[in-house]
Amino acid sequence: MKLRRLLLLPPADPGLAQGGWFFFASLFLFFFSQAFLAGWAGKGRPAVPLQVRLFCGVWLAASLPILAAGMGTREGWRALGIAPGKFRLRAVLGGAAIYSAGLVFWFPLFTAYFQLLHLLGVQRTPQPVYKWIAENPAGANPDLFLLLLVVFVLPFFEELAFRGLIQSWFRKVMPRGWALVGTAALFGLAHDPWIMKFPVFLLGLFFGYARERTGSLWASWAAHVLHNALVVVLAPYFIQFYD
Repeated sequence: MKLRRLLLLPPADPGLAQGGWFFFASLFLFFFSQAFLAGWAGKGRPAVPLQVRLFCGVWLAASLPILAAGMGTREGWRALGIAPGKFRLRAVLGGAAIYSAGLVFWFPLFTAYFQLLHLLGVQRTPQPVYKWIAENPAGANPDLFLLLLVVFVLPFFEELAFRGLIQSWFRKVMPRGWALVGTAALFGLAHDPWIMKFPVFLLGLFFGYARERTGSLWASWAAHVLHNALVVVLAPYFIQFYD
C-alpha cells in the first residue's frame, strides 16, 4: 500500500458555524492561564502537585465556554469531535496506533535534538511535573490523584482547546494540512520550558492527524494519554536527557 493512500484523510467534520464570544472567552482563559501559571515564579511558587491541581482547575473553567458554545451551535458537538457517536473503540485504538507509529520517528528526533542542545551548551531544563515524578517514584508513595490529572484529565482539556476548537477554526480559513500544522505550532508554543516547544510541536502533528483521520477528538485524546503515561512511567529515564 502506498504511503500517500495510507495517510489520506477522510472528509473533514463541519466547522464551527457560530460560537462568538464564548469561543473568544475560552481562548483568552486558556492562554491567560498558561501565562499566569508559567509566570508564577519565586519563593511563592507552589509545590508541583499543587501547581498541577491549579492548572487543571483553571483549564476546566476555560473549557466551559467551549462546551457551552458547542451546545448552542448547529454542528457544535460534532465539529469539536466529542459528539456521542465519536466516542468509540475504533477511534481510541486508531489514536493509540497513530501515536505508536509516530513514536518511531519522534523518539530518534527527540534524542538527536537533545544531543544537539548538549553540543551547543544549551541548558536543558525539564518540565517541573515530570522532574517531580522522576524524583518521587510511584512505587514509594504514589500521588494517584496527581497521576490521574497528568495522564487523563489534562490531555482532555488540551485536546478540547487545540484539536477541538483551534484546529476546527483553522480549517475554515486555511487548507486542512496547514490547519493541522498551525494548531501543532500553537500547541508547542503553549508548553514550557522553551526547549520543549519543538518536541511538543512534533507531538501536536501526531495528535492533530489522529483527530483528522478518525474525525474524533477521543482519538487525539487517546494518543495524548498514551504519551503522558509513557513519560510518567519512563520519567527516571527521560530526566537523564536534561542537565
